[in-house]
Amino acid sequence: GGWGAAPGGYGAPGGAPQGYPGGPAPGQPMPNYPGAPAGGPAMPGYGGGVPSNPQAPAIPVNKGYRGSIKDFPGADPLKDVEVLRKAMKGFGTDENAIIELLGSRSNKQRVALIAAYKTTYGKDLIRDLKSELSKDFEDLVIAMLQTPTQFDASELREAIKVGMDWCDLT
Repeated sequence: GGWGAAPGGYGAPGGAPQGYPGGPAPGQPMPNYPGAPAGGPAMPGYGGGVPSNPQAPAIPVNKGYRGSIKDFPGADPLKDVEVLRKAMKGFGTDENAIIELLGSRSNKQRVALIAAYKTTYGKDLIRDLKSELSKDFEDLVIAMLQTPTQFDASELREAIKVGMDWCDLT
């Protein structure tokens, strides 16, 4: 036995049927309580696998937002590359001129500078900037001249390289 149990250890004292006070006897449905849904293909049981019609959560997307830097009105890629060339010519580099120019142009306008520089000077803008700049500022300027896809690819490449270097250390 045990506390409150009938002789033999099962059931309530005196052999009354177990259940909720005032409720139906065990095995009988609860009154005014909806029954369990019928099993079948529309309602698979537990362990039924992947839902047949998965739905992604609805996330509101503001399709009108395109970043905070807008196209610079009246920007001329040929004049802009002239500013960049002057900033890199001579002794030292005018980093402020590079910052002012690239910081005020949209990505679309900055990417166009690569072709304009090649057309005007017959040189590679990226190579010239790399030879003039260093460290984090070089990385930033080069990143600003990449399309979003090029930037993503270069970041992935760098992450994989760092991951592979880390694996070599362990």
